[in-house]
Amino acid sequence: MGSSDPFLVFDHLPLVLGEQARYVEHLWDSFSTLFALDNSARGFALLPFHLIFMTAVQIKCYRLSGEENEPYLSALSNINRLYSEEDRLTLQKNCLFRTGDREVARQCSPMNLSLIPEKRLFDIFVSYGLSISVKERAVELIDIRGDYAHANGRIEEDLESRIDGYLEVLSDIQLLFIGYNDKLALEWCQEISDNGLEAREYIEGHLPNSLICRGDFRTGIMGEEFEALLSEG
Repeated sequence: MGSSDPFLVFDHLPLVLGEQARYVEHLWDSFSTLFALDNSARGFALLPFHLIFMTAVQIKCYRLSGEENEPYLSALSNINRLYSEEDRLTLQKNCLFRTGDREVARQCSPMNLSLIPEKRLFDIFVSYGLSISVKERAVELIDIRGDYAHANGRIEEDLESRIDGYLEVLSDIQLLFIGYNDKLALEWCQEISDNGLEAREYIEGHLPNSLICRGDFRTGIMGEEFEALLSEG
């Protein structure tokens, strides 16, 4: 039996979800309803939880494309299995910040990353330093979910362990952000100090466009400087 709380998946979703909020709410409501059951239908809670996991993965990948777009574009050029060349063009233009002044094209969205087959999406994380072993664990989870999405008679018997697997992969991906978060935290500290700003108000004002999640406040300089403020809120 696993020991993790499924709600911990929200540590890996932005504190301000924006356009994805309604979708995630729909998935979480579906998961919660199935997870609370005391019969065999409970196993199907895996399917909405998998989609919440993939939403978090896509958002994290999207944020990485804004921190450094070269690894994203390089990995994308090596992904041969896309659904169409039009999809490839959409994805090439989908970096979070595509210009020097950090403007975001209106058509850009983390949801566009659903155009990439789920397994191949983790090749992009490898280009940012994710280990092959973590990628393999993610691919295994995707394969398992694929089995349950077909009429083959399979039922998930150990839902808690499977949820733990998803959370462990997200925690490993989260480690890729420590350096980026340290840099961002130093920028925030400097701006707050230089302009005599109130730290909580400043952070709250920057959350909607940052894709920052609760997990970002748990490590490094970001955690040292700002986690207490988040906890108080």
